[in-house]
Amino acid sequence: MGEVLIGTSGYSYRDWVGPVYPAGSPSGDFLRLYSQRFRFVELNFSYYRMPEADLLKGMQRTVDSFGAMATLGASELPAAGADTGSGDLATPGAGTGFRGFRFAIKGHRSLTHERPGGEKLQRDAEAFRRGVSPLLQAGSLAAVVLQFPYSFHYTDENRRYLDALCMALADLPLVVEFRSLDWLRGSVALGLRDRGAGLVAVDAPSLPGLPGAEVSTDLALQAADAEAAGPNTADPMAAATPNTAAPTAVATPDTAAPTAVATPDTAAPTAVATLDTAAPSPVLQTQPGAITYVRFHGRNSETWWEGTNVTRYDYRYSDTELSEWVPRIRALQGASRILLIAFNNHAAGKAVQAAERLQQLLMPEKAD
Repeated sequence: MGEVLIGTSGYSYRDWVGPVYPAGSPSGDFLRLYSQRFRFVELNFSYYRMPEADLLKGMQRTVDSFGAMATLGASELPAAGADTGSGDLATPGAGTGFRGFRFAIKGHRSLTHERPGGEKLQRDAEAFRRGVSPLLQAGSLAAVVLQFPYSFHYTDENRRYLDALCMALADLPLVVEFRSLDWLRGSVALGLRDRGAGLVAVDAPSLPGLPGAEVSTDLALQAADAEAAGPNTADPMAAATPNTAAPTAVATPDTAAPTAVATPDTAAPTAVATLDTAAPSPVLQTQPGAITYVRFHGRNSETWWEGTNVTRYDYRYSDTELSEWVPRIRALQGASRILLIAFNNHAAGKAVQAAERLQQLLMPEKAD
């Protein structure tokens, strides 16, 4: 069984002072306090400004100095996240040894939203790589999350761009999140696999055009054997050398739905092969020894399109909603070396509550 690390998307929120961090905590203490609760965080500041090596060196020193105590896959872990009655979440108990803190980091918006081409893409990719180099050198960089907007649709131009971006960052452990459902097809996932990148599974509102929380246990279990399917022969880039630094999760088409063999674009190889025009049916696939990734955005349908970055993700998960993921996570855990789970419903500390509650739900039951 692979290790499961649960954390949040971001940690530096002023509205976490009180619900998560002690009253009066300065922002300079946030990462230290966070690392006492979790062993994994997804950094999202890097979407707004290019990461700088000195800043990430400082973060690495912080987590090296303060052992993080929340882990899964370790039977000695005490229960965490209980309600203290004061509105705070209980900090996991002491006694769990520090076994290394891991970071994921979100790709800069120039790479996923502005999407430069040619030399500008290479310069931006190199700047991003330099910025994250301290984490890479420390062995704490678990994933680079390339989250594309809903407006990034499955077109030849965008497929070529995705291919170029994966090549420009080929030495980093990449995972790709699509907000547009038209990308969720088996050929895309296989194309990502051939480039050493993974496909992010998401929990999001059930809205037309969005990839929601519909990934089922059965599809996740099918994924465990997908490595036997071999290379994506329809992809003109299938022979590309994968990113051996950190293979990641991918998907494969529903075996019940016939797929079409695409004709490669002879003018310019594309990132992925095309698929049958039938409705896409995503199947989450994991490779033995892979890193897999799940992001929880909340299910706030009312504010998803018109809301702000706060109101869109202002959502409290119920036990029922989190419990739906337990068998899926167990299936992914069984086929992965490490599974990373990031909660993005950050308003007022709700991400911390959900992360710690999911951790409790995943704890093995003790016999009486």
